[in-house]
Amino acid sequence: MAAHRVDHQSGRRHVPARPRPAGRLARVAIVRSGLSVQGGVDALAAAEQIRTVLDVRPELLTSELWPTLQRLFLTLATGVHEVQRRIRQKKVASPALIPLATDWIAGLPAADLHQKHHGDLLTPDITATTSAIDKLIVQDLARVVSAVFQLLELLSMAATTDTPMDLSYLPFRPRSIRPALRPSPASRR
Repeated sequence: MAAHRVDHQSGRRHVPARPRPAGRLARVAIVRSGLSVQGGVDALAAAEQIRTVLDVRPELLTSELWPTLQRLFLTLATGVHEVQRRIRQKKVASPALIPLATDWIAGLPAADLHQKHHGDLLTPDITATTSAIDKLIVQDLARVVSAVFQLLELLSMAATTDTPMDLSYLPFRPRSIRPALRPSPASRR
């Protein structure tokens, strides 16, 4: 809840204004992402930071340096409001989230993820670990990274009248962060 300030002369309460994301296209991308206003502002800031880093270090777009860029995306995405809220809700250690997400994207099975990360995540059993993976990585982090990608592409288009930054060849697209945690409907039969 926002802190109210009272003007002692007039007796009126003033509620601080919420930050507004810049640009109509950015607002549309944020609304489509399903992020909250604060989450959208955080994702826009993350996209701006990534854009700045890529302007200075365009070599990060090469396949050899992809792991560095992937860590940057994940690090900035973990600072977004929705991910931070889920970290508090699941009571997991946030520094463990990036290595866990990296291993999840690489395709490690849930049992191996639990074995490797349960101590850092502070999860007592494999059920808690898979629940954290499902909520934090498969749902929230994937949605946030997708929003950051969309906002980054919008920033790229706004920054140049030429061609926008082509991120389509990167091995880490929002869908690649969502391997199936649960069995498919066909395998349940």
